[in-house]
Amino acid sequence: MENIDRLNQVFKYIESQLQKEIDMQTIAHIMCENRESSERIFKFITGSTIREYFKSRKMSMAALELCKKGAKVVDVATSFGYTSSQAFARAFRNYFGFSPREIKNDKNSLKLFPPFFASIELNREILHFKIVQQEALTLFGQSITIKDGDTGAAARAFWKSFDKSKLSNPYFGFAAEKKDEDEYFIASSSPFEGCEEILFPASKFAVFTFDRNVIESEKISQIFKYWINESGLEVNHAIPRLEKYNNESLEIFFPVREK
Repeated sequence: MENIDRLNQVFKYIESQLQKEIDMQTIAHIMCENRESSERIFKFITGSTIREYFKSRKMSMAALELCKKGAKVVDVATSFGYTSSQAFARAFRNYFGFSPREIKNDKNSLKLFPPFFASIELNREILHFKIVQQEALTLFGQSITIKDGDTGAAARAFWKSFDKSKLSNPYFGFAAEKKDEDEYFIASSSPFEGCEEILFPASKFAVFTFDRNVIESEKISQIFKYWINESGLEVNHAIPRLEKYNNESLEIFFPVREK
């Protein structure tokens, strides 16, 4: 446990330095190791060198700042320790594959690199997301009504019993909350026997992409809770969360709005 506590102190130190620079000797001192040993241990635990990890966290936080309303590239560059907006733009493009000014383009998917936290079970993953202004969707689906129950459990049971061969790819799922009950829909972009037409409202969404074969629903909620706290946005509770199922991937559309 002592080693885990030291690692978490290193991660906290790196977070405190994202707008400055890290000192490798300070990290070695925190870990009670020499520089070479501390870097070797760090890479073994995280899969990244200390510099790679620092760069990924710096770029992730800079990207989130740029997503905020009214953010200017030059201000973000300065706040994260770059001597010029050009130097920041080069580093940003090298990491994300597009320029800081293109960040609000719906076609650009951001790689969000969350902070590591060491525990007995050490695991983490890079998050892929984008901000989109989604137009209203005309869907065709069937639904169940859920009263005084676990909406998640009822939705899973609905999916298990549903004949998905009726659905065209991709297909969708979402829950509509009402005063005394919830309604969960399974839907497709094409009509099928026994369906009803549904107009899913237009909204701004934060869209996260996952491997649908390995992601757990509980982890999705944890991931979004972390992201929304860092993003400068807030949840738009007037719009349902939309699940979009492709062959191997799952896209979760979280409705968001400016604070």
